[in-house]
Amino acid sequence: MRPEWPRRRTPTSPVWMKDRHVIALAASCPPPQASPARTDRTVQIRRAGRWNNGDQMTGCYLTSLPFEFMRAVADFDPEWSGSYFVPRATVRPPVVLLVQVWPQLDKWKEAHSSPLSDFGVEQNMAAGAFLELMEWLREVLLQDAVFLQESYPDHPLFQDPVFSCPEFAAHSTAIQKAMPVVAEKLRTVLTQQVAAEQLAERRHANLLTVARDLCAKLEEFAQTTCTVTFSPGRGTAAQQTEVMSARQGRRRAAGDAITSAMGPPSAARPQNDLEKQREEHVQVDKEKALDEASDMVTGRSQPPSFRLPRSIGSVQDLMHLWRQGWGDMPSVDSLERDWGTRWRLSEEKTYFSTRKIIVNEVRRRAQLDGLAEGVVARQMDEEWGFSSLDKLFKAIRRSRRSEPVTRALAAT
Repeated sequence: MRPEWPRRRTPTSPVWMKDRHVIALAASCPPPQASPARTDRTVQIRRAGRWNNGDQMTGCYLTSLPFEFMRAVADFDPEWSGSYFVPRATVRPPVVLLVQVWPQLDKWKEAHSSPLSDFGVEQNMAAGAFLELMEWLREVLLQDAVFLQESYPDHPLFQDPVFSCPEFAAHSTAIQKAMPVVAEKLRTVLTQQVAAEQLAERRHANLLTVARDLCAKLEEFAQTTCTVTFSPGRGTAAQQTEVMSARQGRRRAAGDAITSAMGPPSAARPQNDLEKQREEHVQVDKEKALDEASDMVTGRSQPPSFRLPRSIGSVQDLMHLWRQGWGDMPSVDSLERDWGTRWRLSEEKTYFSTRKIIVNEVRRRAQLDGLAEGVVARQMDEEWGFSSLDKLFKAIRRSRRSEPVTRALAAT
């Protein structure tokens, strides 16, 4: 039998659902003042404001809105779809109970979804979405009613026969049984997290203890005492040299830690050329002793030798080598600071100079633009398309050669 409802009408649909162009215009907002940079965040902001790449409004329906943006506006985490888990949603109400809530809903949905039906219902996208929403809401209503009825037993809604039938009682029992199971699972996860956190704290404390013991042993090993005897000319003087700390790893700090009890053999000031020459020899021997004592403290008798790795093919990796090191090789900045040019191999001179020019160019641009060196290195990689560093070096050298000509033309 054909259901008795007016033909060519959708009485359950509100008025605002009849014209989807009206709802599209009502959902629009003013154009955002976004940066012209082509980034994903900027694109999402423009799409959220219903504006395309120009100043023309998007002429499509609500499907043009970005999905991640809509979830973020609704206070959902876009990266984790299960962040709002409701335990009672795991128990679905039986069909015999669902059909008692809005009994005509299934008939209307069937009439709307069937294009060849004789019901005479006009198909409408908004009306179909509304019917799907009502179907989902009656399931949520039956799930939440189990707990709401306990808090508000006298509410008029719960006086309906649906909430007093045997099917609802069985559904309520199933939900109440599912809640402790989920709670116990969450409690187990929480216990595991607490145990892992306590284990991490214990390991951290053990590492701190080991580090303190290691520092104490280094202090013991660093307490070195040596005796240096100088014999300039006729005089003989003994000097007691004592280095008390190895934390002062620099040569200057080691020199400060050396105390000398040596003085000129005769008067405080030289009286003739012989005495002056003798004091010069004493000063040379003293500086040599300072260098040897410093090398003894810092453990630096011979400079290390490193070869720049050939696997570096981008400006970002080159800056990482220069500032932080690469593999077993320390940073180039630290080697230059501690050893000067002595750590470089003779056959590495050309290769080192080409890479040094690229590093200097990165730091020059960073200083001019007020940006970090890592940002400038990434920009140069994007600008040159990750080409070889040799091509980049040649381009920098050509630009530097053309700068004086440009300045001269500008001056004239």
